[in-house]
Amino acid sequence: MNKNVKKLVTGTLALGLVVGSPIGVLASNWKANTPDQIHIQKGQKSYQLRWGDTLWGISQKVNIKVDKLAEINKIDLAKKEEYSLPVGRTIEFAGAVATVKDTTGKVVAKSKIEKQDKVNPNQPVGSSVKEGTPSKDTSVQSQTGEKQPTNNSQASRSSAQSNGTSAGKQKESNQTNRADKPSQPANNGSSSGTTTKPGTSTPNNNGGNQSANKPAANLPTVAKMKLAQRTDQIVTVVASGSSAQVKLWQKANGTWKQSLSTAGHVGSQGVGTGSEYASRTPRGAYGLSFAFGTHNPGTKLPFRTITKNSYWISNVNDPQYNTWQERSNGSSSKDEHLADYPTQYEYAMALAYNNGVGGGSAIFLHVDNGRPTAGCISVPRSSMQQLMRTIHSGAYIVNVNSENELLNY
Repeated sequence: MNKNVKKLVTGTLALGLVVGSPIGVLASNWKANTPDQIHIQKGQKSYQLRWGDTLWGISQKVNIKVDKLAEINKIDLAKKEEYSLPVGRTIEFAGAVATVKDTTGKVVAKSKIEKQDKVNPNQPVGSSVKEGTPSKDTSVQSQTGEKQPTNNSQASRSSAQSNGTSAGKQKESNQTNRADKPSQPANNGSSSGTTTKPGTSTPNNNGGNQSANKPAANLPTVAKMKLAQRTDQIVTVVASGSSAQVKLWQKANGTWKQSLSTAGHVGSQGVGTGSEYASRTPRGAYGLSFAFGTHNPGTKLPFRTITKNSYWISNVNDPQYNTWQERSNGSSSKDEHLADYPTQYEYAMALAYNNGVGGGSAIFLHVDNGRPTAGCISVPRSSMQQLMRTIHSGAYIVNVNSENELLNY
C-alpha cells in the first residue's frame, strides 16, 4: 500500500489546482463549490464536473466515497493528483454502476460501486447523502469554510519516502499506528532461509458442531458461520469506520465461546477491497500464517524474530513482492523495514492475504498505538499478548463491517 495515500486530505482539494485539460488555475483565484452548489437533481443519471467542484462535494451528492471517485476518475492520490480535478468529465449512473467519460465521450472508467464504496451504504448511487441518514465520516472544516473529511494523514502512518508503493507503518515518533496495506504472509513463517511467501492455513475441525441441544436462535453469530465447521478458533473484526471490535472465539466440546473482546483499529479507510494504494483493511476471512516480533511471548504458531535486516517487500516491481526478506544491503525505500516499528511489531501475526501484485502487502494483526492503521488490524498490547499465546495453526481472522456480514464466511 502506498505510504503517500495517508497524505490524502480532501480539504486540500479545495485549496489546490483545478484542472480542465492542461490549464491550471491558481488556488488564490479559485473557490470551492459547496455540496449545495453542485446541482444534481433527484433521479439525474449523470453529472459533468465543473469549475470549483471538489471530490468531497461530489461524494456528498452522488453517494460515492472520495477514494472511489479518485479511482474511477484516474486521479492518482499517490502522486498528489488530489490537487487537480478533471473539469468537463462526466460521471454517469446506472443502478450501482458508475461510468466516467472524458470531454469527447470516451469511457475513462466503468466500475460497480459496492456498499463499502458508498458514503451512506443504505442509499443508492447517484443520490444526495443529505436525503438519507447523515454520513458517519468524521469531518473538519477547511480554510475555505467547506466541511471536509478528516485528514487521513493524521490517522495513518506517514512516510518520508515519496513516490513509494508500500503501505509503510507510521513511526512511533509520530504516534500513529502501523498503517495498513493488504499483505501476504510468509511461508509458514519459517526462520530458516531468507524468503517467506504468503501461505494459507487449513483450519482444524476440532470440537465438532455447536451443541444440538442449544436453540439456533441463542447461538452466537460465529457458531452459524461456515468457518465454524472447519476450525475451532476465529478472530472476528467488526469495523465501524477505522475503529473495530475485535473478539477471539474458541470452540470446545462443540460449543463456541468468546474468550477475548477488545476495542481496536483497522485501516484509516475502513474495511473493504485491499490495495497497495489505499489505507484499507481487506475484507474477508484469512488464515494466520505465522507470528513474528521482537521476542517470542510463547506463541503456538511458527515464529520469526525481527532483525535489522528484516524487510517486508511492498515494491510492486520487485519479484519478491509481499514477502519477508532478510537483506543485509538494505532494500527499496518502498519496502517496509520491520525494525523501524518496535512498538507495533513487538507482537504481530501475518494474515494469509494474497491479492496479487498491487493488491496490497503486509497485512498484519499487531499491537495498537491508539491510531488507525494503513490496513492492518491492531489491538492493545495485553490483548495481543493473549492472542499470541492462544492462537494456533488453523485459526482464522474475519474482517467485516457488521456482525451480520460474518455469516458470509
